[in-house]
Amino acid sequence: MISFESLELYFKHVWKSLPIYKKLLFNYLPIKLLIQKWDIPEKLNVKCLFIQSMDREDYNKFTNIIFHTIELDDKDFLLIQKKKKLNFDFLSIGYSDIRNIWNSLETKNIVEKIYIVLNILQVKSIDKYLKGYNLKLLIAHADMQPVENYMVQYFKEKGIKTVTLQHGLYIDYSKYPNINEVNYKNVVSDYFLSWGEETKELIEKYHSNCKVLLCGNPTEKEMAYKSKDFFTVVFDQELFKEYNKKLIHIAQELSRKINLKILLKPHPRNNLNDYDLDKDLFIDNGSLNNSAFVLGHTTTMMFQLMRSGIPVFKYQTDIPSNKFNNDLIFSNINELMLKLEKKDQIDYIKEGKYYIKYIDNNSLEKYKEVIERLI
Repeated sequence: MISFESLELYFKHVWKSLPIYKKLLFNYLPIKLLIQKWDIPEKLNVKCLFIQSMDREDYNKFTNIIFHTIELDDKDFLLIQKKKKLNFDFLSIGYSDIRNIWNSLETKNIVEKIYIVLNILQVKSIDKYLKGYNLKLLIAHADMQPVENYMVQYFKEKGIKTVTLQHGLYIDYSKYPNINEVNYKNVVSDYFLSWGEETKELIEKYHSNCKVLLCGNPTEKEMAYKSKDFFTVVFDQELFKEYNKKLIHIAQELSRKINLKILLKPHPRNNLNDYDLDKDLFIDNGSLNNSAFVLGHTTTMMFQLMRSGIPVFKYQTDIPSNKFNNDLIFSNINELMLKLEKKDQIDYIKEGKYYIKYIDNNSLEKYKEVIERLI
């Protein structure tokens, strides 16, 4: 039986992040229920189906390279998106189903509960299409996303093997609850294909019944970095904006002291107008791989760069983060400068293998072997 626990957790976090005016209007959900429709085909008859609902350049690259390495003619790739058109599919959901959804939720606040139920109904309205699907294996890009989570549960209930990929490095936020905890709490697939040991340990901690297999990240390349006249700062998502501000303050102070320019790599949703940047200290273009070193807080990019052999240093705060070598952690400019003096004594590729075990073709071979074996 499909559980709505993970969907409830996801939408509770979304509700919490909404401004008050959107909460008062249920985020326009009663209207959106009528004008939005998932854009998916009505019938599919393939052995293997890949699904992806987060449309982003790095996600697309990661998923497509795995999809195209599978030597199987009988496969399909489905980028699931919402399409603005009249949607009456939710009318096919019976009253008893709606009542069961309502009764299964633990949320007590009535307004919040209505919001969550309306969102779940949007997802469940795809039932009429899924009935026409005939597959042997479903591979989700990220089964923490509502529509992917639901599809995985739907087909798993029918005895079809389900797999989810890893779309970033996950952090245990049990002591600092936020929407990112759905990455590991909402896993519902039979198999989880992990980048490295750290994420494998986290998934197994919360999902003992899920089979976790190490496959790495095929989009990463191993390379010897070449020190140039700049270093790089990688920002976190907006949730940690205040820490981005503190990090860039230290970075600008360092730039003046050691006479190196800064290459800034913001998160896709960062608004740089919110930051106090001395433009004279920054360069507009540059390759991350040519950075003298990289500074970051918690973003996945830090660990990907480390796996490629680039020196990476972490800004230490009280925010939960991935495990990190103490020799690479700083909390102020003085600590950072001391750590930089010894940066050539660290094997960064070896450090990075804890987060991303395999890369490039070695990783692709792992995905190919695992997926074809499951099929």
